[in-house]
Amino acid sequence: MKNVLAIFLLALFHYSANGQCNDTQVLNGTQTSQLNIAFSSLQGALYSKDLAQIDSISSAAKTIFSTEAGQPDNQEVYTALSTNTSWLSLNAALTLSRQLIAADSLVYVNIHRTCKGELPPFYQPHSVPLRAGAEVCSGLIRIANAETDLARRNLYLQWAKQGLDSLLTMQLPNGAFPFPDLRPYGDPVFTPIINNYLQSLSADSVNVLINGWIIDDRGTGEFKFDAGVIGGVFAEAYQFTGDTNYRNAALRTASYCDTLRMNTNYNYNTFQAYALSFGYILDPQNTDWLLNTDTILRYSVLPGQISNGRWMDGHNAKSVYHNIIIHNTAATLMNANASNPHFDTLSDMLNDALRNFLTQYYACNASVGFDGLLRAWKLGTNIVPQSLHDSIGDVIGNYINRAAVDGAFLDVYTMGLYLDAQLNLSSVTEAEEKSIFSVYPNPASDELTLYIENASEGSSVSIYNAVGALVLKLPVQIGGTSSLLHISVAEFPSGIYTTVLEKDSRRNSIIWIKTNQ
Repeated sequence: MKNVLAIFLLALFHYSANGQCNDTQVLNGTQTSQLNIAFSSLQGALYSKDLAQIDSISSAAKTIFSTEAGQPDNQEVYTALSTNTSWLSLNAALTLSRQLIAADSLVYVNIHRTCKGELPPFYQPHSVPLRAGAEVCSGLIRIANAETDLARRNLYLQWAKQGLDSLLTMQLPNGAFPFPDLRPYGDPVFTPIINNYLQSLSADSVNVLINGWIIDDRGTGEFKFDAGVIGGVFAEAYQFTGDTNYRNAALRTASYCDTLRMNTNYNYNTFQAYALSFGYILDPQNTDWLLNTDTILRYSVLPGQISNGRWMDGHNAKSVYHNIIIHNTAATLMNANASNPHFDTLSDMLNDALRNFLTQYYACNASVGFDGLLRAWKLGTNIVPQSLHDSIGDVIGNYINRAAVDGAFLDVYTMGLYLDAQLNLSSVTEAEEKSIFSVYPNPASDELTLYIENASEGSSVSIYNAVGALVLKLPVQIGGTSSLLHISVAEFPSGIYTTVLEKDSRRNSIIWIKTNQ
């Protein structure tokens, strides 16, 4: 296992110096009072976008937290993973995905109901956040993209499209998505939050809570979570399917997020940046969105990170939110531009967070899933250093091999991310030969050029349309260390295509868009 010793030694130091794996954040009355004042001031600084004041207040808050900084506010639950770091093969992963879907097939058949806010199996009205259905649809699309069985592929795409089309009808005119009133279901987390929010509005609450849905967060930023998730799902759904309705929904969501103010909940701010970064990918002319993602992460996420890579407050110090910050930051940086003012600083923030994730894992075992690691792994070594990238790959192997035994930490969304990474996996071990595969331009209108490095005898390229039908298959001519293929696509119908390189019993795929321009 690569780099484990170094990380394990770091883990021993961190957890011997800062408590045991089951420690929680305990603040005394003085600390609580001082932190309330500090975070109230921080909120004002965030509203005014005063970076010097933000950094100053954040530094003072870390001092107030003292040794309690970075401790979760409730106890983590740890699970032993497999010691096998080798990734499951594509075929084995597809088998696992089929088992996962078969176990809850009725949920996926009815995913359009979940996208209306109805929680299975009883499907009561407005009983679950809309983001739940959106993530399932995202997973189904990714699994379909990897699926070699055409019937399954088309079925998964059909389910996902039904869900996403249902979700489209829920988008509010301002681009946001409503939140369900979960109080009738006795939700222990959201019941007091919703009560406090509605009470703060007094008589005006009747304009906010309508037919079981909260349709306005009044600038608090509480809709960031759902808007970010759903906006990203619609953007990626467009990239996979070419459905312009999904593109338009993602752009409306990004436009909404662009109007929001930053707040003191660090992980919530990453959802805002996440939605804006996908909006920029769909509309590259909107450079303001690109720069805003950079600002949001630097102003309202980085200042809360402490030296060991975790976030100072007990809420965001929990592994689930630490993982969310990694997931959203990694996806945002993938869509960002290295010339952004804070790009290098934010890359360092992500890498520190990843090192902490691995440190905790090796010291305590796993306390959260691995979707954030999969997003970070896809960034590659231009952002994540090679040694850290290798270690992330090892831990993904630990997770997926445990999941193959009993399904631990696995859901359709994570399975989709894993298969997406597997399709783009050029090398599982250092000893295997690496292959570089790219297509350009993307989008393409007349000619598509494929660049393939280290092509071997018998390599071939196949192009599939959005429903999985084979459009074209060509052998790769061997000549030197690299090969170029020029393919006329002028007569291809506009839409989304997948180009698959088959080389040495491995498949690499790249998605590209055909336009008529």
